Amino acid sequence: MRTFIKSQGAFVLVPEGSHPAQVIGVGFLGFYERVFQNRLKRSEIVGLQYELLEPDASDGRYLAITEELTFSTHERSTFSKRLRALLGKEPEDGFEYSNLLKRPCIITVVHRDWQESTFANVENVSPPIKGIKVSEPSITPFLFDIEEASSPEEHERLPGKWRKMLERRVGLGARTSVPEVDEDIPF
Repeated sequence: MRTFIKSQGAFVLVPEGSHPAQVIGVGFLGFYERVFQNRLKRSEIVGLQYELLEPDASDGRYLAITEELTFSTHERSTFSKRLRALLGKEPEDGFEYSNLLKRPCIITVVHRDWQESTFANVENVSPPIKGIKVSEPSITPFLFDIEEASSPEEHERLPGKWRKMLERRVGLGARTSVPEVDEDIPF
């Protein structure tokens, strides 16, 4: 059984530190907008979901954690660094993203406090230690692409955080105006 990561309710935070894990989900989640330095920025977001290879000691469930990244293959982008860590090399032209599924790795998790809650975040992904044993994941690994998804069942398989994100995504059409931003904000 998989446990989604949240800091409240029945959810269990992935502990801080380095953990052997494997990729169990890759999701191309569409385009999102945000204001950065008074400019509207539109980015395509890809999500990666990892499942720890060792069950949680308290109840035997396998913990899972997600991260959402800007879909960029620029060598300095976080997503590109994740690809190199998971593959052990630069991806070649024509690389199929489904080949990331079940890839073993080491994830480094840090906890961050925000608005009276604690969140577990993937800080780093590195190649696995040689000889690491990878068991079958507790769920069927999945590849999701919002541009190709067609059934409600596909949406239901996604982590709850990704389903909520899909409600906020923007279409591919060009946006013509930048939302007004208060110039007196102190940051």
